Formats: sequence, structure tokens, C-alpha cells
Amino acid sequence: MKKIAIIGGPCSGKTVLAQQLNVELKMKGFESRFVEEYPTDYIMACGRPRDYLEQAVIMLGQMEKEKMYEKMNQDYLVCDYASFVALVYYRLMGGGDDFLSNARKKYFHCQDLITRVAREHLVTYDFLFLADPRDIVFKKDSVRFQSSNNEALAIHLALE
Repeated sequence: MKKIAIIGGPCSGKTVLAQQLNVELKMKGFESRFVEEYPTDYIMACGRPRDYLEQAVIMLGQMEKEKMYEKMNQDYLVCDYASFVALVYYRLMGGGDDFLSNARKKYFHCQDLITRVAREHLVTYDFLFLADPRDIVFKKDSVRFQSSNNEALAIHLALE
């Protein structure tokens, strides 16, 4: 089985691209499954992440979702998110100057752990494709917390 992940900032076309790729693979005769991103499930159930530690939960949720699909017999698994992307959000959400010293210690301790887990899981992807938000018109949706294309672009640049 080959695992493909489409990564990028919010509203960069990841889902559309992953769904199209999944259809193309099926049309060519391959067994392929599309794996929707876990962050949407999390946001719908719990609201938008407000704490950097929630990104660790999102990363683990994505890993579990992918594991469930990996057990099925297919040629390709097409994901519209990759677990390690949560690390980018984690770093963007935490570590600012307004942290209290105890919170800062927790942040950096957790960052080491989440970085190790993300690196270990990174190698499970055979192909990674980066969707660029500059290629499409930004459209705010009811799920994402980014309010502008500038925030989406900041995430994209961090992924590059």
C-alpha cells in the first residue's frame, strides 16, 4: 500500500485535490481510499483548538484514523491531512512572550515529545504534496479559525 498526503494551510484546496486524486486512482483500476482529515472531526465535536496541547490530540486522532484505513486492503490511501502538520499548528499557537514560566516549561517539554512522534509518523507517508493557498481564492468557512488568506499563507510557509 502507498500512502499519499495532501498538506497545506486551511482552505488551500487539500480536500478537493485529495478527492480528485482518489477518483483518478480508482478510474485507473487501483483500490484507493480517501481519508478525511481528523481536525474537522475535532473542531465539529469540540470547537476550534484554543490551546496548543489540543494539537497533540489532533495529531493522535489523525494517526488513529489513518491506522484504521491502513488495515483495509487497498493499493493507495489518500489523506487530505498528515499527522505531523499538527506540529506546525502547535508551534504557531504556543511559545509567545505572554507565557508564564510554568506554562512555557510545559510547552517546550510537550514540544519535544510531539516533535518525536511527528517525525516517527512522517516516514509512514510515501508521497507528500503541498497545496498552495495562493493558487485559489480564499473562502472563509464555518469550521476553520483562520480569518484571512494571510493566516492561511503563514501556515503554508511554515510547512514549506
